[in-house]
Amino acid sequence: MQRFGIVLHYLGTGMIVAGVPWLGLSLAKPGWNALSQTLPEEFANLPLALALTICGMMLATLGKMIERRAVAPSPPIDPLDFRHPEVRRRWHEAGERLLTAEKEALGDHFGRSQERVALRPCWPQRETDSWVGGLPLLPENMDWPVLEGQSASFLAQISLSGMPDGLWQGAGPRKGWLVFFAHPETCVLVAVRHVYGNVAERPQPADVVHNWHWIMEPEGLKAALGKAGQVPPRWYLERAPSGSLGAVEDMVDCDPAHWDDEAGNYVWEPTWTSERSDVMNEAILHEDIAYGVDWDSLTARLAIWWNRVGDRADELSRQLKNRKQRLGDLRARYRAELAALSENPQTERATYAEFRTRYTAAKKKFDQETVLLQGEAAQIERALQGAEAVAAEAKAQAAKFPFSPERGRALKTALDELYDKAALFEREDFKLFMENYARHLYCRNSATIPDLLLNLYGPLWETQCRETVIFIGLNAEGTDGLQGSARLIDIPSHPLAGLAFGDESRFYVDLKLEDLVQAKWQNSVSLDTHGGV
Repeated sequence: MQRFGIVLHYLGTGMIVAGVPWLGLSLAKPGWNALSQTLPEEFANLPLALALTICGMMLATLGKMIERRAVAPSPPIDPLDFRHPEVRRRWHEAGERLLTAEKEALGDHFGRSQERVALRPCWPQRETDSWVGGLPLLPENMDWPVLEGQSASFLAQISLSGMPDGLWQGAGPRKGWLVFFAHPETCVLVAVRHVYGNVAERPQPADVVHNWHWIMEPEGLKAALGKAGQVPPRWYLERAPSGSLGAVEDMVDCDPAHWDDEAGNYVWEPTWTSERSDVMNEAILHEDIAYGVDWDSLTARLAIWWNRVGDRADELSRQLKNRKQRLGDLRARYRAELAALSENPQTERATYAEFRTRYTAAKKKFDQETVLLQGEAAQIERALQGAEAVAAEAKAQAAKFPFSPERGRALKTALDELYDKAALFEREDFKLFMENYARHLYCRNSATIPDLLLNLYGPLWETQCRETVIFIGLNAEGTDGLQGSARLIDIPSHPLAGLAFGDESRFYVDLKLEDLVQAKWQNSVSLDTHGGV
């Protein structure tokens, strides 16, 4: 365009150079007769000379304008202004390039139909090839994943054998397992492993701190089960009818299939909270459960008692250390008020008397509170010493006698006599422990759990198994809502395996389909339904 403007400019300039003299010669002027007679008669053509000059001026001006416009920088184009034809053209070209790249990356998998697999915990419990909680099966040469310097917590192991052809548009492996790990506290990061061949159960590293520990009673489980109590119970999974109960996209849309308008909550929420709490309250009030059901559970109750009373002792110690400072503050206020009274000559004697009475009462109350705290601290110190004897007696009885509720009650009563306020601190923790302990017994070997516990907790677990749905893959619509191109797993918080993500939300792991085709598991990303990336 710039070159075209230059050509027009020079052409117009040439026309002007030729037209102006021609115009002058075509005009009849005195003294020009001799020159006029020497030129042909046709040359003296005033209209044509004038037209040539005017056209030259126009062409020169137009050429200069085109030249300047071509040289001048164009104003910037907003890449999001889709009304601009250049923007639409660029976006169309970019989309075509991306589509071509995706087709090349996915090959035969491009554009295939979606299919989703639904899993739920087995009830009654039976061994299958997929599970949540427990420990993973890993090859001998595979390291346990580490995320941000911490050993990751194991979430689930899903068998790929027998998965439908439409899962992940036909991409990904169909043998072995996908093993999911998450950051031990936040679940912000995720690690996915594809394992197959010779695998064996791998014990978890000692530094694993599970992100679900807050809904358990870890001290009691550790006392009752040792290291096994630090591993969440394993719940095996089975295929469930394809449904939408709990799927992430349904939670976003508040699908009426699982949303209770009257309660304003998800239909499974009562099972997680109120029903579970009711069952645990019933257990703690049950005479044959309240003091334990075996020597291990009684040992856990003693450990819970010890830890909570120890916490109370530490709290009292901090309070007593602060008493000196609080007494100093009380005396400082007394001196300040006394100085204010002394500076006022109009102060009556009754005002001084009222002031002394008020200070004396405050000091007396302070001293009484201190004596009570000191007395409770001394009682706790004696109780902790006496608790060692009770624990030793429990250990001796466990070696000689079978457990009975009467023996548990007697030992617990001995503890309460040492410190009568202990029940205020350890009762709620024992409620949590008993339900968790029962789940551990059931998952390790369903034949070993006492009928008393199975009859109490079994109906609750059966409901939770029915309402806990885990999804692999996408729904029929493909990539609607928050879904990625390949959903590796969509798993809810639920109390069966002690899983808790965010504030009781769902947790899912996504991978781009092209990364799945190329087995780039390290590119997996996690998210929960409360937006925690």
